[in-house]
Amino acid sequence: MTAFDMLGIAAFMLMTASFYFVRKQLSLFVAVGAAIVALCTVANWRVAAIPGAEKIMLALGLVLYCFGLLIVGVMLRRSVSLHLLGRYAGGDSSASAATDIARRLEDAEHYGLVARNGEVYGLTLFGRCVASLVRALYLMTRTAT
Repeated sequence: MTAFDMLGIAAFMLMTASFYFVRKQLSLFVAVGAAIVALCTVANWRVAAIPGAEKIMLALGLVLYCFGLLIVGVMLRRSVSLHLLGRYAGGDSSASAATDIARRLEDAEHYGLVARNGEVYGLTLFGRCVASLVRALYLMTRTAT
């Protein structure tokens, strides 16, 4: 195992550990992740024996791993069902998903994805564009919907 391989593994482990320790503050995780990628990239460029393409691929892989962990973090924090299960586990037998779903609809309205007409929500043009993009990505990656 070369020093390049060990550096890549160490960066991966540091990124994983930073996600575990700062998962409640996603902006801090992004900063720590960017620092890890930057430090790993600078250290890798000093290793002359490794081709440039491999160095770029390692940096790209770390960036994508950081982005993936960020998405997982957001999904875990925003999950209606996980919040509901957590409240049930905490002994709140009156827990309802309606409040969490209402918050998500308010968020979607805030970001211009949906518009409210009385009690009915509908996708805006921007919301349709985002939905079309997501659908296209699902089709490209063969993700079941």
